[in-house]
Amino acid sequence: MFNPVSEVKVLFSMFGEDFPLEEIPKALGIKPTETYQTGDVISDKIAEEPKYHKETVWNMGTGYEKSYDVKEQLDKVLKPLLNKKEEIIGIKKKYGIECRILIFVIIEKGEAPAMYLEKEYIDFVSLIGAEIQWDLYANPYVSDF
Repeated sequence: MFNPVSEVKVLFSMFGEDFPLEEIPKALGIKPTETYQTGDVISDKIAEEPKYHKETVWNMGTGYEKSYDVKEQLDKVLKPLLNKKEEIIGIKKKYGIECRILIFVIIEKGEAPAMYLEKEYIDFVSLIGAEIQWDLYANPYVSDF
């Protein structure tokens, strides 16, 4: 069996102007993998001047993982949230925030993983009023063809 060379990262993100980050894990029973607040410094060692986050963000997701199928990472992130629809909608209304699913794919050697959304996830994303963002990075490769 071949090992995958391409990588996938998936995040569920709740973001807005300013809201109490500690309320989300209380409501969802899920710890974030990353948070930052409006005004926090963006760590960028290349920039001459400091940059600041323009919104408060609560993220839960995977790191980059070798994968043949984006569904593997989507399952890790979205399955725990499927039974939290009402809680997510309540948080959105209470704090005026938005939700987004971010899917990052780094394609290596022309071997793109399968990329699709199952109906269960489409329904969930629609119900909570989230957006889906795909970021694809195709690294150059030499073909034998």
